[in-house]
Amino acid sequence: KLAHGAPKYDFVHAGNGPVVEANGYRSLLHLLGCCLHQLLSALQAWNRERTGLLYTPGDHLTVLTAYCRALQGLELMLHYAVMLMEANPTPRLHCDDEMSQGLKRVLFGEYICRDVFYGQCLGLQYSPSLRRVLKMIAFSMASYKNFYREAQEETTWGSLFRGVWRGSKLWQSPSLIGKQLDELTQHSSPSFARAFWSLPEQESLRASTLKLMSHSVDVSCTLEIPGDSIVI
Repeated sequence: KLAHGAPKYDFVHAGNGPVVEANGYRSLLHLLGCCLHQLLSALQAWNRERTGLLYTPGDHLTVLTAYCRALQGLELMLHYAVMLMEANPTPRLHCDDEMSQGLKRVLFGEYICRDVFYGQCLGLQYSPSLRRVLKMIAFSMASYKNFYREAQEETTWGSLFRGVWRGSKLWQSPSLIGKQLDELTQHSSPSFARAFWSLPEQESLRASTLKLMSHSVDVSCTLEIPGDSIVI
């Protein structure tokens, strides 16, 4: 039902222009398909490795549990999305009706399993290369949260080591990263966001990040293109 009604909410340009096949309902359906694909991949990996010598059932169980929780949350979100579509049958994404506003709050509120989507299932709708970038950002933000908290309370070597120790435990625990980010989205202050996103602007960190992300190169030849017009 949601897939059948979603095209009514696509954006149409003025003057019978081209239709942009994109809206929130389509995004939810795409997210559901990606979640099912990732869950199937996790089951296939479990089936391949369960007879191996280095098989670790706990790791596979953690991954499968996370995707099942994400699927459960998506099921509830799709249910309320259908209710929202029925309450707002006209092709308008925004409605002032009290019931629609209440359903929007429910849809984007309690049933999304934020700790799962911020942790084990982070970026499941994107390509693997982009997921690695998102996971690195999530790990950095969760780790910096410990540094920031210790620095606010006490700026000593002991607080620094405690922050490093807590941050190191996050590296092998996506679920713990998800819980940290869920807490950040609920209770973080604007000062923390400014402090974290200003880190790449520091000259020392910028130079070290470039060395980690790419190899150093030397400029052997400089080509200068004149400003005169040319004919090809």
